[in-house]
Amino acid sequence: MILHSRKLALIGIVFFLFIMVSGVVGCKSVQDKKSEAITPTVTSLTHTWGNISDQQTQIKSRAMVKNPYPFAIVLKTIDYDVMLGDTVVVHGVITKNQELPSPSETEVTFEAVLDNAMLSQLWVTHLRNKEQTTFTYKGNMVFDLRGVDWKYSFKQPYEIKTNLLGQRSR
Repeated sequence: MILHSRKLALIGIVFFLFIMVSGVVGCKSVQDKKSEAITPTVTSLTHTWGNISDQQTQIKSRAMVKNPYPFAIVLKTIDYDVMLGDTVVVHGVITKNQELPSPSETEVTFEAVLDNAMLSQLWVTHLRNKEQTTFTYKGNMVFDLRGVDWKYSFKQPYEIKTNLLGQRSR
């Protein structure tokens, strides 16, 4: 009889653990969906040309970042790549430590500097691709959410098309 009650107790414990694990997994997926809805997000990302010299070209970026929390958070860093086609032409990491007030959208500015020595190689590639190249700005913003780092990834492609050589005769 004692052996039988131990088996029942063991089965009960296994069943209880199974229910607990199933409940935790179910709650976690709901929690993940909720956390996606209430996380810092980039609502817009725009780029303009900055200073241009013989040696370098500046790309100025402006991001509108939404802080949904009822407390201020800090944007710690931005790491990014600027790519023309498959070639990384600029890689950078910027330490911002910019406080984003609660709940609001805040403008965050940053810039990249392109070494113009790469332009001749990129121009040849652009011409070989029938004057069509994809320019992609991608990276990550790292936020300090009260002691926990959270990374937001962004990627923004643009098509660059030119017609400098004119139509080819058919």
